[in-house]
Amino acid sequence: MPNNNDQYILTASCMARTGVVAAVTTFLAEREGYICALQQFDDESTHKFFLRAVFRRQQESPSIDEIRSEFTAVAQAYDMRWKIRDPSVPTKVLIMVSKFDHCLADLLYRRDKDEIPMDITAVVSNHLDLRPMVEREGIRFVHLPVTRDSNAVSSPANRLNRERCSVSARVSGSAANCFSFALCSALSESAKRLDCTVFCAPL
Repeated sequence: MPNNNDQYILTASCMARTGVVAAVTTFLAEREGYICALQQFDDESTHKFFLRAVFRRQQESPSIDEIRSEFTAVAQAYDMRWKIRDPSVPTKVLIMVSKFDHCLADLLYRRDKDEIPMDITAVVSNHLDLRPMVEREGIRFVHLPVTRDSNAVSSPANRLNRERCSVSARVSGSAANCFSFALCSALSESAKRLDCTVFCAPL
């Protein structure tokens, strides 16, 4: 029987070039890592390559700490930004919303049903409409009014940094039109400095 407790997710990104997939899959195979799923994407607009591999350690495999340490050589060869994480450990998430609650309600439902293992650090909104819904769940609500000046980046990003809200960011649909790309990018860079995986995606 496979031991799903020994399952890990490797995510990596680098400039697109030949041999990336072969290097990653060969590395895992040489360490008896069974690849359960493999996805890849080539962003032609930025010439960047993205890869996600779900793999399982087997009896003959080295420890996950050794695998992480040894993968550094592969990462350096391709100048990768990468991470190997345990999917059973909840991801720290910051949710950005506007007035509508359907995306937030769905995320909360999936969290409660353990469909999405996540630790919601805070919900950020440019309106106060969803504050009662958020605080009822025992989650911190951060009100960031968006104005022509504040949406430029520095003020709201600095406030979130002071409140230690730098985490994985998932931007729900309507909020994606309210919080600027520059602000989302600033939050993403801040999260990277704290070793967090970042997602800025409309739902």
